[in-house]
Formats: sequence, structure tokens, C-alpha cells
Amino acid sequence: MNAIKYFSYGSNLLKERIQARCPSARKIGTGKAVGLKICFGKISTRKNGMQCGKANLVVAEASSVWGVIYEMPESEFSALSEMEKGYSVFEMSVNSPELGVVVCAFHNSDRTAGGLPIYDWYLQLVVVGAKQNNLPSAYIEELEDFQSVPDPGGDNYRDAREARHLLEEVCQ
Repeated sequence: MNAIKYFSYGSNLLKERIQARCPSARKIGTGKAVGLKICFGKISTRKNGMQCGKANLVVAEASSVWGVIYEMPESEFSALSEMEKGYSVFEMSVNSPELGVVVCAFHNSDRTAGGLPIYDWYLQLVVVGAKQNNLPSAYIEELEDFQSVPDPGGDNYRDAREARHLLEEVCQ
């Protein structure tokens, strides 16, 4: 069985979310991708045409992105990639305090736009996942500085319902 090392920097930081999608995924460390910056400009479009922003990485020389390194079977990674609509798979070297330099797969998109709303439940998944994994406090503060808005669809969409359910479980 081939195992994939996966760098998660967005909503899959939350252990419960990644394991709902990839039951065999296990955290093997944390890591920092140097020369990149997190933004929320990946275009996510609902069936009704509404758009919002999801996590994405952009080149920024003086910045870095923290995340979690998971290991999972290749079959589960393929299934995860199917779920991550609009993202492509790339590889990069990540500096891990626990593992040294690790080559990891990650999802990113060139389908981006500025000024997209970030839904509150989505940003919460990212921030709670960062806290859950003890990422550096300065990085968590950077994430918390992003402005989010209430989802105008409320819980009418599966992603919002699932996210709120996971957050309720984790934050009890």
C-alpha cells in the first residue's frame, strides 16, 4: 500500500473533518511552507450561482503557511482529491519541526478571485483546526484577522450543515 504525505492548511486542518473524509489519515507532524501565504480566494460556486472564498496558497516571499502533515493511503487521498472540487494536486517541500524537510502533496487552485466572502463556518473550521493542532499563536492570530460573513444560505447547504455539526462536536 502506497502512503501519501499530505499538507493541509485549510478546513482539513480539523482532525474530525479529515478523518470523516479519509478515515485512515493520521497526523505525523506539523509543518511550515516557506514563501507562500494563505488567502481565501479560491472560487467556490454553489448551484444557485453564489460564490465564496476557500483557502488557497499564493506566492509571497516573506511569508509562510503553517499546516498539518497527514499520512494516508493513496486510495483515500484520491477520494479526497475528488471531494476537493476546483483544486489540483501539487507537491512541495515542507519544513517540519518533528520530521525535518518532507515532500508533501497539497491541494491548490488557479481559479481564484479577490474580494470573495469567506463564510463564518468555513473560517471557523480553519481556525479551530489550527488551534487543535497547536500551530504557532502568531499564525492563528493571522487566520483570525480574516473577516468572515454569515452564510446567506444558512444551513440549507450540506457543507454548512456538516461544518457546523463538526464544530459543535469539537467545541463542546
